Amino acid sequence: MSNIAKKSIKIDTGITITMQDGKVIVNGPKGTLEEKIPAGIVVTIEDGEVKIKKAVNAEAEKFAGLARALIANMVQGVSH
Repeated sequence: MSNIAKKSIKIDTGITITMQDGKVIVNGPKGTLEEKIPAGIVVTIEDGEVKIKKAVNAEAEKFAGLARALIANMVQGVSH
């Protein structure tokens, strides 16, 4: 898995992140964003952090960094 995907994303106060039907939905003071996550990527939300993991599928490994970057940019977008 890429070095980018290994970093967790800190969730600031006032921001909520939910998973629904393969999409990540980020709500914050500046609005709401949602993005479909590539198949084979597992997004976990725990202890105020979002963590990206790849499923057993080796094909999904190349999308782990992409998924992490998309979620991090969504968090940035709804907060700043």
